[in-house]
Amino acid sequence: MKKFLMWCLLLIPALVFVSCDKDDDIHPTTAVEAKFKEMYPQATNISWGSTTNHFYVAYFRNNGIKTEAWYSSNGTWAQTESLFKYSDLSQAIKDNLAASKYSDWVVDDVTKLERPDIEDTYIIEVEKYNAEALLYYTTDGVLIRESFSNEWDNLPVMMPQPIRQYVADRYPFALIIELAIDESGYNVYLLNDRSIIRMVFSNPEYEWLETYQLVYKVPTIVMDAFRAQTGENEEYTQVNYVTTATGEAYYAFTVANGTSISVIKIDPEGNVIQ
Repeated sequence: MKKFLMWCLLLIPALVFVSCDKDDDIHPTTAVEAKFKEMYPQATNISWGSTTNHFYVAYFRNNGIKTEAWYSSNGTWAQTESLFKYSDLSQAIKDNLAASKYSDWVVDDVTKLERPDIEDTYIIEVEKYNAEALLYYTTDGVLIRESFSNEWDNLPVMMPQPIRQYVADRYPFALIIELAIDESGYNVYLLNDRSIIRMVFSNPEYEWLETYQLVYKVPTIVMDAFRAQTGENEEYTQVNYVTTATGEAYYAFTVANGTSISVIKIDPEGNVIQ
């Protein structure tokens, strides 16, 4: 589980914070209101807000549960956040939390995050003394990432159809566990047979650029080259096998030296890539 955590800490991009204004004078578009009523016909205590990136947010009670639903202006559903009972979490999540370094932290809130084309995520807010953390789990207990930010950063990113199709064609049985945008483009994270894969696509062309796959066993010739480059005492935190649209293929060793992080690239023949 620590390997999953390290991967996500290093490679999931930070999301850009977006402010959300809640105002009685904000009224959703006809398309948004229609989609909302279709999804939540029993909603009560409804109010609306809007964000600086053009989403409408419905705040309401769904079967008595505090809930938020996000929609683009054309009525496309983007995500739903709702409070969730710790007792209703899967046993896998409970077991992995109990076995983690957060086992003696106090659970404050649990939120269920639902998004189209992405596996449901359960966000557990834990605290100890003056420290707080948000832990992101899949239903089957895989820790996707942890956040120590005081800002709520679960902002919707819509997956373009060309990217969705590309991923489905190449990894038909994988679960999409995260989607984010940073300076490199769209980053799609998959859980494929207990291995996490990151695929990068250009923005806005949606062309595949590169794929990172976490690996635990490295060919001897590659490991020898790494040791020759760094010395016997140099430790790496993870290794990814990277393939790119330009035909490159190499192993990327992530090395942490104090507060700095460097990456050493070595091709399958044992050549260091500068």
